[in-house]
Amino acid sequence: MEDLFKMYRRGLISWEDAYVKAYNRMVEASEEKSSEVVDYWASQVQSLAEEVANQHIKDLGYVETQEGFLRK
Repeated sequence: MEDLFKMYRRGLISWEDAYVKAYNRMVEASEEKSSEVVDYWASQVQSLAEEVANQHIKDLGYVETQEGFLRK
């Protein structure tokens, strides 16, 4: 299975393409009832979602303190 998150981080694929492909593959695997494959694609979807969420937090001007809190 390809690592779409890694491909995105390397600039080989856009975030949108990576997310849509990972999500669709997760859905396909769930229809086939393959839990190992579903878990793999779910982790790809989660990594991509966390990446974009963290970018939005930065874009809004928030920084993380040593204690782990977000401050503007």
